[in-house]
Amino acid sequence: MNQFKILAGIVLGLVILILSCGKEDDEPVLNTTDFTTTIDENPGIGQSLGDISASTNQGSLTFSLTSQEPSGAFIIDASSGNLTVAEPDEFDYEFRESLSAVVNVSNGALSKTVNVLVLLNDVKASATDLNRLQRTWEMVNFSYNGVAASMFNHTCRLDDAMAFQANGTYLYNGGAELCGGEDSAQQKSGTWDLDENLNFVLFDKGTIKELRANIDFFTDTNLNMSGTYMFSSFSGETVPQ
Repeated sequence: MNQFKILAGIVLGLVILILSCGKEDDEPVLNTTDFTTTIDENPGIGQSLGDISASTNQGSLTFSLTSQEPSGAFIIDASSGNLTVAEPDEFDYEFRESLSAVVNVSNGALSKTVNVLVLLNDVKASATDLNRLQRTWEMVNFSYNGVAASMFNHTCRLDDAMAFQANGTYLYNGGAELCGGEDSAQQKSGTWDLDENLNFVLFDKGTIKELRANIDFFTDTNLNMSGTYMFSSFSGETVPQ
């Protein structure tokens, strides 16, 4: 009799265990992993960045972007989770060193979020272009809001000089004639980055002094740049000192 009770207890325990395991197996499970990758700046439109890693024990998964910074940079395939480039201009190292997004992965009522981080490599200009920029350039023509310095009160800019150094820093010398205000100190320093396509030079990236100067003309003997500073337009021509 006791043996029968023991055997019945074992059988009952096994039945409960089997039923319990079956119940757990019936519950949907969703596994995800955050996504990080590094690419060169300026990718092509539609370039694949990789697949969001996710799995489930039931049914199929659906992927969607819930946020992205900057807006419109990415597209994701709803069924495969493949992340691609939507707006190549946003992948510019001179403006940002990384992009991010949040992806929602769902399986029916069950969903999880995946954090996306895309890091950019800085693609440098050619060695020839870098070498000819890395010297001291002196201002010979300057205009502010379309008015030439020789006709206005910005003649103080005509003896300004900037030395572009190989370590990515510059030294700015205001010359003998100073404009006052921000030009009160004759020598200033900061950082520079030459766009690999020679479209612009970015000064003091990531600081309150950040300034983009468009390259209008660049040869061994002339470097002409223009831009906007404090909502006012400027342009200048420099020559090797």
